[in-house]
Amino acid sequence: MSNGTTPTDLTTALKKAGEELAKQISDASELQIETKWVMADENGDVDWKTAKPVARTVINLDGDSELIIPMTKEGGTLIVRQDLLALHETNVANARAYREKLYDMIYNVARELRGR
Repeated sequence: MSNGTTPTDLTTALKKAGEELAKQISDASELQIETKWVMADENGDVDWKTAKPVARTVINLDGDSELIIPMTKEGGTLIVRQDLLALHETNVANARAYREKLYDMIYNVARELRGR
């Protein structure tokens, strides 16, 4: 090869790329989004370790999903904080868009590797 690499070097590089691609696909097969809140003190300081969940969503590659929303009860009525739920829905939409871009990148790399 003219650039100083051997077929073995190329094979090793392609194997490593394939392993990384498989890891990325596995990591992207389940999308977990958690939105949390934390109380700021009178100075505006926060202890991030005390963050509490607002909502949690899990979306699997096969389309199954789970949404968990903490609720409170006032009298006999269950209450959901709609403003916090809307923020969580925005987080879910952003995570889904990111995963879609990741899938596109993986697909394009796989096509390129197949074409070589």
